[in-house]
Amino acid sequence: MNSKLLPLIILLSVGYIYRDKIHTFISPTVVSKQIVSGDACSEKAMCAIVYMAPWCPACKQLQPAIISAMQALQNHPQNGIQVIMGGEKNPGDNARAASDFGPDVIIDQNGTLQTELNVTYYPTILVVNQKRDIVYKDQEAMKWLNQAHE
Repeated sequence: MNSKLLPLIILLSVGYIYRDKIHTFISPTVVSKQIVSGDACSEKAMCAIVYMAPWCPACKQLQPAIISAMQALQNHPQNGIQVIMGGEKNPGDNARAASDFGPDVIIDQNGTLQTELNVTYYPTILVVNQKRDIVYKDQEAMKWLNQAHE
């Protein structure tokens, strides 16, 4: 074997293993079993999950686009969107903010979904497949969401 190729082969192998570890890290089961039957993603091939907080300025700025996507995907046969409102300890604040989006918003009062989804910033936007594996996150998820209702 050519000794000049060996470092490249090792680098590519390590990169592949590292990529798999990242994939495993960002691909948990996304929505808990308690709400699987009732969420907006339950019958969809692909679904955006948007985790927002009522106090978050970026979430407020994104709100019109998310509401528009919710309306556009409401009866879409394959794609969906689920908004989750959390990040606030006061139950009334999460509920008030969720009401702006309509009745299908999940309120994550105790942070269970925030932990499951590994949310560390707001808004967190994920796209999951029917198995509930994360396919896209953040900017790639937003690109998918912009194209999903066309």
